[in-house]
Amino acid sequence: MARLPQDIYKRGNIYYYRFMHEDKEYRNSLKTDDLETAKILLAAKKKEIMLGKVGVKGIPTFSEVAQKWIDDTNNTFSEDHTRTGKIFFNKHLNPVIGDYSLDRIDTEVVTKLINDFLKTHKKGTANALMKYLNIVFSHAISLDYINDKPYKVKRFKVDQRSLMVLEPEQLFP
Repeated sequence: MARLPQDIYKRGNIYYYRFMHEDKEYRNSLKTDDLETAKILLAAKKKEIMLGKVGVKGIPTFSEVAQKWIDDTNNTFSEDHTRTGKIFFNKHLNPVIGDYSLDRIDTEVVTKLINDFLKTHKKGTANALMKYLNIVFSHAISLDYINDKPYKVKRFKVDQRSLMVLEPEQLFP
């Protein structure tokens, strides 16, 4: 993408920045009304982004990593596996935590997600949800976005007892 015409611009009394880095646009307020201070703050912000503390190599959103996993594994896994993953990502995970950056997803957020999910689904499906959540975080770890999963949630134990079969005499006494 082409470079935007100006990095610093003024709207009202406050200076803002807007620039491109590795095909990603960054824009925000510099929270100052002095041009020299704005230039210093912008230089510090660009340095942060170049060093990978925020932005592209920093901490992406959950939905960006999930989409990257889908793109990377499109030809690796079976079509059923990726289709199921897309369903869980698009229907259950992305609407709730898709806009969260990976460092904002902690044990509390995941527990709330699972509790809301369990209101309408079975425990076995909650384990599938946890499976795809773990897949995304494992993929983020392999891409060096994060070092470890920021949440500690155990899988649910699903009771595998066999159903009791009634004899005909018990049905019709």
